[in-house]
Amino acid sequence: MNKNVFCDNTSQQDFDSLVNVITYKNRYDLYLDSDSFEKSGLYVNTADYNKEIMKEAFVNSINMTIDKDVDCEISTKTITDTKRIYTVEEGITYLTMPLTIVLENELNDGHFVEAIISKFLPNDKKIDVGQYKSNNWLVFDGAGGKVNIPSKVESRYQSCGYKKKMLKLYVIFDSDKKFLGDSDKNVSLKEKLDELSIPHHELEKRSIENYIPEELFREEPFYCKANSEWIDAYSYLSEQQKDYISIAGGYSVDVKKEADNKSVPFKNRYFNRDQFDFIKDISLANIEKLYGGLKDPRGNFKNNFPLLFNSADKRQMLNRTAHQSDKDELYKIAKEIRDLL
Repeated sequence: MNKNVFCDNTSQQDFDSLVNVITYKNRYDLYLDSDSFEKSGLYVNTADYNKEIMKEAFVNSINMTIDKDVDCEISTKTITDTKRIYTVEEGITYLTMPLTIVLENELNDGHFVEAIISKFLPNDKKIDVGQYKSNNWLVFDGAGGKVNIPSKVESRYQSCGYKKKMLKLYVIFDSDKKFLGDSDKNVSLKEKLDELSIPHHELEKRSIENYIPEELFREEPFYCKANSEWIDAYSYLSEQQKDYISIAGGYSVDVKKEADNKSVPFKNRYFNRDQFDFIKDISLANIEKLYGGLKDPRGNFKNNFPLLFNSADKRQMLNRTAHQSDKDELYKIAKEIRDLL
């Protein structure tokens, strides 16, 4: 909180409301950049417990570097749309908001995000995801598919008066790449999010389902007669091939129908050259087994398969990312979300 907040132009009611928002259930840490607050009327007239909070905040601020260590500054300076600097009124609104994580599908993809937050934060930064959700500090919002994310964030932008700094969003979306080195499928989406200064993360793998540890495929209900051959064939794929196969769809080549057609090797007809090079070492027998994707015995793969994240442990999830170009991807997502909270 900038020392200029303690001037006569700040109303006592707004000041007290702001302090209450910041300190409610220890959601945020408060820092002060000067001890001059003790001479202000705001300090003299506030409740005794607020006085103690401010004294402690100043002590904690002594070794702080404002530009480096503070995520949100409250100031009375004339501010337009500068990130991190808010008037008292804007601060009350912004700090009351939940962090909304925009996902392609809030119900299914939320299990992935919760697993990351709960497993990949350092001990001194860990949070209770359930508590944050019940306090309405953290919200998952589904766009109903990636194609709808631009309209979703644009609607939020309009609702907050076209002020970028009032957008408290984080967006996660699939890469949708079919093989390592595939073209970028999300250029326009990332441009839109950058334009609105919305932090976001494009997954390195094809989709969220590709992060589920293989060990969990072999547990009920997915390890069943209908899936045993698919899972066995999947186990022969390289780690990178596992990153880009469609778990729900498999390889869309029906080997049985193509077996008698010898004129052109079917791999060459169903895959472009780059994708063919990526999967050329997979046997025809395994491609046949991988046709059609993993099945859900209960009939709702999209809803039920992500539930496996609830059983995944940190070691298993790290094993699925150990070979990636960004081995720390899950740690980075967790940190980016925690910083915004």
